[in-house]
Amino acid sequence: KVCGIEPEPLWLEPSKGFEVEGVEFFSSLRECDMLWLCRPNNPTGTLVPKTVVLELLEWLPRTIVVVDETFIQFAEGFPEESLIPEIERYENLVVLHSLTKFYGLAGLRVGALMSSPAVAERIRRAKPPWTVNTPAELAAERLTECGDYEKKTIRLVKEERRRLADRFKGLSGIRLFRSRANFFLARWQARRKLDHLLRELLLRGIYIRDCRNFPALKDGYFRFAVKMPHENDALLSALREITTGCG
Repeated sequence: KVCGIEPEPLWLEPSKGFEVEGVEFFSSLRECDMLWLCRPNNPTGTLVPKTVVLELLEWLPRTIVVVDETFIQFAEGFPEESLIPEIERYENLVVLHSLTKFYGLAGLRVGALMSSPAVAERIRRAKPPWTVNTPAELAAERLTECGDYEKKTIRLVKEERRRLADRFKGLSGIRLFRSRANFFLARWQARRKLDHLLRELLLRGIYIRDCRNFPALKDGYFRFAVKMPHENDALLSALREITTGCG
């Protein structure tokens, strides 16, 4: 909007679990200049299938398709699910990746953009000259030595994500949506309002993300992270206590 561009959002539907089932979802975008996709999406945790994105790239050859893969390392099927290998095939594909989420380096604000040489050159001419500071650059160079951390983190998140999804089935008053990221989106459906849940969890030293300020998310939505087993157990125990008293 600062540049005079009017974005046209496409809202995911709760009734479909916020999933994109096919390329038809994007049927209104024939004339757009650029399409932005987050996969996995935030805050829903859903993943547009790679086959759908590839079909989009063929279907919209004059549209720059920007895919934010910040959370892709947490997804089932990684690295095959990543679109980075497809950059050589599609001139209109741009892939973004943040190094701060997966590696826990949020304060460094470092990431990468991958595209065809032609698109990369256009971006290089437009961007400020100094976009990565020295500490961030040094940290990024060391990430090639983090193979063991990567394997352990991926395994832990996948195991805990499956365990949390299974345990939530026994909780009344909460709808949990399927996630491919290191967080879940859920909806509080008990009689008392979400503020009650937030307050009760804070009293127990647990903070979850209130999602009511996200566009198109109605009252009751919240997001929580997939954390260490003992932390996930603490959340489950607290939710069990709270939901038992809410009805």
